[in-house]
Amino acid sequence: MQASVCEHRQVSEDGRITCAKIVLGDNQVSPDLCGDCPARARNCQHLRFSLQKHSLTPITVRWGNGHVETWDDISPSVSFVQAACHVRTIAVSSPRDCLSCQLREALHPEMELPTPALEPIPPAHGHAIPFVGVAQ
Repeated sequence: MQASVCEHRQVSEDGRITCAKIVLGDNQVSPDLCGDCPARARNCQHLRFSLQKHSLTPITVRWGNGHVETWDDISPSVSFVQAACHVRTIAVSSPRDCLSCQLREALHPEMELPTPALEPIPPAHGHAIPFVGVAQ
């Protein structure tokens, strides 16, 4: 996923790419982590929020036969610590709170997915086959 430029992403003095909205956990981010941001998914300029980064420490497993494995399959993720709508002055607890809001204004209009037009289902051609042995 190509992450667009986020106004909260910045470069620190030591050259790390960080997120200003991460208040709990390490604030270093990658383009993949920015792409999975819950605020980016909500895409509303009225959203005020703070984030927490969850990253698991790799586990080193030492087997009895001397074999050693490092388990670090889970990539870091971010979630809201707190989130609220600036206009409606209510807490935001689920994605539906923003997506169903009539006051929602897209922060990144290019991310809006067009709603596909529903095509009517053509009438079925053929004949009906009655069920045998079914009492009516």
